[in-house]
Amino acid sequence: MVKIQLGLTLDLHEYSGDAFWFSARHQRGDDDQMWEQRMTDQMILAVAQSGAKLALADYLPRSFFTTSERGVFWLDSQKRGEGLNLADFAANRYGLFTIEAEMKASFEHRGRVAMLAAQTSVTAFEQRCAS
Repeated sequence: MVKIQLGLTLDLHEYSGDAFWFSARHQRGDDDQMWEQRMTDQMILAVAQSGAKLALADYLPRSFFTTSERGVFWLDSQKRGEGLNLADFAANRYGLFTIEAEMKASFEHRGRVAMLAAQTSVTAFEQRCAS
């Protein structure tokens, strides 16, 4: 990661539910946080407009997450209780979104929604690089 100098990291997971969600990480600086929020907004809007089912409004994956809008959860690694890991390193240095595909949906659906989220985040990241 250090050698390549990643600008954006996406981490694909599948959880045992039937709805889509993803996690984001708060960034250290105001400009980084603004772009993280912009990317988050664009990703969840694209997924919602695709007709994919989003996690219920009252769903919370674990106690170390907070929610902003439906389907978006902000992970606080300091509250997680397991120390920092490679994903935390990537999030702190390069930005990170963890895409949680709905395991109970078909493989084709999970792939389509995960690709839509990933492509949307890359487009938003390209906007950041162009500004």
